[in-house]
This record gives sequence, structure tokens and C-alpha cells, in this order.
Amino acid sequence: MDELRGSGGVPRLDSATEEELARAAARQKQVQAAQQKEVEAAAARQREEEERLREERKAEVAGASKELEEALEAVQRQRTQVQVEHERERAAQSLADARKGGMVPLRSALEEAKAKRVEPEIISRGESWLRELAAKSLTEAMKGEDVEALRAALHTAKWAAVEKAVCEDGVARLRRLLKEEMEKRERARRRLSDAMEGRLSSGCVLSWRRLSDAVKRLRARLDKARARGVQTSLISRGEALLRSSRQAMATKIETKLLQDLCAFLDSSGGSARSSQLLVQFCRHGSLKKLHLLKRWLGVTAPLGRELKKSHVFEELLRRVLILTPEEAPLSSEFFLVFAFR
Repeated sequence: MDELRGSGGVPRLDSATEEELARAAARQKQVQAAQQKEVEAAAARQREEEERLREERKAEVAGASKELEEALEAVQRQRTQVQVEHERERAAQSLADARKGGMVPLRSALEEAKAKRVEPEIISRGESWLRELAAKSLTEAMKGEDVEALRAALHTAKWAAVEKAVCEDGVARLRRLLKEEMEKRERARRRLSDAMEGRLSSGCVLSWRRLSDAVKRLRARLDKARARGVQTSLISRGEALLRSSRQAMATKIETKLLQDLCAFLDSSGGSARSSQLLVQFCRHGSLKKLHLLKRWLGVTAPLGRELKKSHVFEELLRRVLILTPEEAPLSSEFFLVFAFR
């Protein structure tokens, strides 16, 4: 009996029982392992099912999005087509309206119609209208002498495919005008050169009247040379000569006016004091005031025999020295009051 007890008083199992227990434990582990595998397999199947459902939902959403996108694209295409048709109609109407507006608006409208791809029949009518206007414009330009207008009309006529014979006539007319223009330019250059090499630059002494005539002639020929497109170097030399000649002319005119005034004072009994004031005025005055003085004395000329005292002229000269042309009265009534006050 004591042999069947182990240490601690626990009953000792025989070997058969221990083997049976071991087999039972092994079977239990196998069952648990099988159950664990089933649980894992079920979880895997669950995950696969969930993944499949997610993919199906994605596919459904993607399909709906694609259908929606295709629908939106169709709407956009339709809207674009409507807009294109509207622009074509507007371009066609603009082309029809531009027929009455002339060459420039018609050409612009035709280019826009081509860009908008308006119907070929409408484009053809527009081109026919443009050819008619271009031919008419070229014919009118050929009658005139404006080189630039003729050149522009020729350019438009070629663009509009006007008849070749009409364009050739325009080219011939343009060549003739260019030749005439060159001849006129050369003639203007020669005339300007002649004016510059004449009396103004010869160093001879001219009267103020002849100098004035020469200056006027040079100015007129300079204006003509500019209009004809003569080279700028010659025009610059002519302008410099004109400036110096004007200065010389102003000096001669001042001298002539001074001589006239001195002669008038002498004939009217002017005093030495009057001559001194006159010299002072000419030294400090301007050409414009000198002209004014001559006009003043010219107005008093009919009264010269009635003026009794030279201080009248002295006072007159003093007033000229301080008055501006805007302040100075020029009526004969002023001199009557002034001379006999």
C-alpha cells in the first residue's frame, strides 16, 4: 500500500494510466489546434469577403463616376458646339453687315469669318464682295498721285485676288508715280541748292528788301524739300543758313527803321535830347518795340508841322521805353490828346 503512494502522499499512477492521460492530452491539443485553424480560416474568409465587398463598392463608385464624367463631358461638348455655332452665325452676320462699311471692315470681317470656319458659301460671297471693293479702290487710287494710297490699294487687291490685269495696271501706275516723285525730289533738291548757293551765301551786301525776298525764297524751298523727302543733311544746312540770314535781315531792318526814325525826327525838328533817347532805345529795345515806335511816329506824321516843341518827342520816346506793345495805344486820338494836352 505504501508502494502505491509517491512522495508527498500523492497516489502514483501506473504506466498504462499515464499513457492514457498523455494520449488524451495530445488529442485535446489536436482539437484545440484544429479549432484554432478553423477560427483563423473563418477570419480569413471574413477578411476576403470584406475586401471583395470593398472592391465591388469601389467598382460601383468608379462606374458611377465614369458615367457622370462622361455625361458632363457630353454636356460640355454640346455647350461648346452651341457656342461655336453662335460665333459662326455672328461672324456671318458681321460679314454681311461689313459689306456696306467699306474695304477695311469687310476685310477684317472676312478674316474673322475664316477663323470661325463659317460656311464656304458665305466665305465665297465675302471674298467676291472684297474683290469688287478692292478693284474699285485700286482704280480710284490709280487716278490720283498718292503713292502710299496706291501701294496700300495694290496690297489689298493682291490679297483679295483681284484680276491680274487690273493689278498689273496698278503696278505700272505705281512705277510711274515713283519715277515722278524721284524727279520732283531731285528738282526740289536742286532748287534748294540753288537758293543756298545764291546771294545768301555769296557774301555780297544786299538791301534789306532783297535780303527779305531771298529769305522768303529759301524758306519756301526748304518747305518743298522737306515735303519731297530731300536728304536731311542738305535740309539741315539750309535751316542753318536760314537762321543766319534771318538774323542778318533783322539787323538790316533795325538799321533801316533807325534811319527812318532819325530822318523823321530831323524833318520834325527833333532835339539832340531826342536823338540820345532814340540811340538808347535802339541799344536796349527790341525789334518789335522798334516797329511799334515807327508806327507811333507814323501816326503823328500828319501833325508834324503842328508840333511846336521838341519835348513832345522826348516825352514820346520816354513812354516808348517803358510801355509794352500791349499797353501802348495806337489811335490818332491818343496823339492828339498827348501832343496838345
